[in-house]
Amino acid sequence: MKKAYTHDEEFSDEKIVRRYQKIYQLNSVEAKLLIELESLISEDTDLEVGFLNKFVSYSIKVVKNNPNYNIAIRNGYIIALDLSRWEINELPRSLVSLSKIKYLNLGGLELESLPESIGSLSRLRELNLSGNNLIKVPESIILLVKQKIARKYIWNGVIPSEALVLGLLEVLKGNKLEKVAITTSAIDWMYALNYKIDENGYILGIYISDEKNDKKGITIFPEQICTLKFLEELEISQEAIKIIPECIGNLLSLKYLNLYFNKIKNIPESINHLKNLEHLNLEDNEMPESMLMSLRWNMYGQDYIDKCEYDKAMDECKETLRIFPKNKAAWFNLGLACKEKGELDDSIDAFYNVIKIDPKIPAVWSNLGDIYTEKGEGDKAIEVIKTALKIDPKIAVLWSNLGFNYKKSHDYDKAIEAYKQSLIISPINKFIWNDLSLIYQKKGENDKANIAYDLALDIEINLEDVEKLREAILKL
Repeated sequence: MKKAYTHDEEFSDEKIVRRYQKIYQLNSVEAKLLIELESLISEDTDLEVGFLNKFVSYSIKVVKNNPNYNIAIRNGYIIALDLSRWEINELPRSLVSLSKIKYLNLGGLELESLPESIGSLSRLRELNLSGNNLIKVPESIILLVKQKIARKYIWNGVIPSEALVLGLLEVLKGNKLEKVAITTSAIDWMYALNYKIDENGYILGIYISDEKNDKKGITIFPEQICTLKFLEELEISQEAIKIIPECIGNLLSLKYLNLYFNKIKNIPESINHLKNLEHLNLEDNEMPESMLMSLRWNMYGQDYIDKCEYDKAMDECKETLRIFPKNKAAWFNLGLACKEKGELDDSIDAFYNVIKIDPKIPAVWSNLGDIYTEKGEGDKAIEVIKTALKIDPKIAVLWSNLGFNYKKSHDYDKAIEAYKQSLIISPINKFIWNDLSLIYQKKGENDKANIAYDLALDIEINLEDVEKLREAILKL
């Protein structure tokens, strides 16, 4: 075994260079990189000269996909290099001499900075900077991304000025983002590395999420994102972003922002400029819980409602809605507080404001049904309860409320069917059985009335009763 040459040596010995040229079948300039790289890997360990030869392939694809290969060499030039699998804490100085390299993986090296000269790698088409501790991306890398890496997104219809953003995110994540149709909802996907654009090529959504991600790839929120004037949905969750830039307040079209489970410590004041924001998730970051909860977005009267302090709840909701007029939680709790105060018309207005933002929340329609029932407007109550049941037909209380309103309008057959649906979902409800008995009495079906009445008296909460009750429903 021979000790590898130290990083500080100038590779002036032509014999050494020729030896590495022969081992790796490289030109003299790029052979120096392998000399330097062996010295970085070896540190104080003796390595056999040419140790890295066992990790050499001729295929970029093999280097990208096979952990047993870290270098691809073709016709005397290094065309792919993966340094992510080696424990080095600095880059070889000779890296910038790789004139034909197309693939470079620097992932997971925890580098705090990069030399501007990396941007001179004119043939580079794929670059992975994930898992580093960069404060900013060098301007030369931004230029490289713009000229080379972003091209694929332009070919997919993204306008050139916005394709740069996707190229930067690809480099910071280490994987290409895939386009999805404009009608696709990628928000709730467990894994996403996607974007969508409008018919003119402007970016509408960016979705980066991986619940199984343990490498924490993206560490920078690129300020270039803040130039996307039509961006409505942004998710970069379960990564390692540390700072939200002040320019985030420029994203005036943003409706959905999810930066869950990063390493963010502070929230810029400019976030209050996002007047169209409908959803915000900053949970599981490194900011104090008190900071997160003091954010106006999170002040929507819930604590006051829990304490039955409805006037204070209403005041807090209104103040939040002054800044974030599309905060669903604030509108919903304002509706609840007004309802408890007996201000039913104001409550209806608040709930319909929730519906304008998101019409698929059954609790909103259910509360509207309760209000219309209380106001004696049975037809409206039935209409909104039916809407709620279309959203979620498995909520027992909605069926029972529907039955109650049918009963009040003397539509007994429909009342019976609604009550039976409620009892199929939740059979242990004495009040529904009792109401069902009264309806059967009014219809003159006394046998069924007696069955329902007896069940109302005899119900006990255990699993055997549930099955017996469900069998009894089928007989009525």
